[in-house]
Amino acid sequence: MNEFVVKHKFSTDVEYKDGIWENEMIDDNPFIESGMIKYQEVNEALKSMEFDPHSNYVHDKYEYALDILQSHYQIDEIKNIYTRMFEHPDEYHSEIISRILWASKPLLKDKFYRDLFVNYTLSEKLNNRAQFYLVGNLLDVQISKEDLSRIVENLKKINLGELNTDTGFRNDEQNYLDMNRFINSDLGSYFYLLYQNKQQLQVLKNIDDYFKGIDTIDDRWSNFIKGYFYEYLNDNYEIDYAAVDTFIGYSNSYVGFNKSELGEWKEAVTKIIQIEEFNTAGNPYIAVNLTRCILNNPDF
Repeated sequence: MNEFVVKHKFSTDVEYKDGIWENEMIDDNPFIESGMIKYQEVNEALKSMEFDPHSNYVHDKYEYALDILQSHYQIDEIKNIYTRMFEHPDEYHSEIISRILWASKPLLKDKFYRDLFVNYTLSEKLNNRAQFYLVGNLLDVQISKEDLSRIVENLKKINLGELNTDTGFRNDEQNYLDMNRFINSDLGSYFYLLYQNKQQLQVLKNIDDYFKGIDTIDDRWSNFIKGYFYEYLNDNYEIDYAAVDTFIGYSNSYVGFNKSELGEWKEAVTKIIQIEEFNTAGNPYIAVNLTRCILNNPDF
């Protein structure tokens, strides 16, 4: 980069720290100046990159700075940075926080980070995929029963109506849900977390707390979720057996049916086999359940 600056006669007195990043517009300023690591305190280096919290480059600058600091083995400084970020997350761009949460799993081997992320989880209003991913990672490592109990209580406070269902996928407009779209939404990732950790989170015992407001959300999502947790629901929940999404949600959890219920699914199965673009490639159990319904139902 320094040779490039000299060759093309750009006007700058700054020496760049060489690095590789994705092909985007060239920023006028270096991600981090070469002398910064040696002569400035870590927090001052971070402050120099906070001039524009809405910059397209802000998360890359933070990641680059952390990589540089880690390469210089300044472990205490790195921990100070994370402490600052997760004790005051509102001071940072949400994308920065999310990127660190997505990369949290290897950090949790260190008790320092486990405690830091547990406290963050307990102090924040949980409402996005990255946070639910962090909770799943915390449940995979050794945390105290007290912390687990407090995490459960925080999850119970979630307002389902506030969780986003957008994924940005092209199939957001298709007329049925699939598991890929489901888990890539905030709402779906919350229920995926519950399903994958049913015992630890005591889903059966707390089903009414976790499902509070389920009938206030979009019918397709509500039906998918009820199918997904079919065996965990009690008489408080009405199942729409005729809905395509109920069948798909069910088939992402269960294979086969009680004989007494086969007839209940006939209308949903009929609708599915009439959908031209319907694809079972992502979940072969849907094809198995469709086949079983058709072969074992004399009305087909």
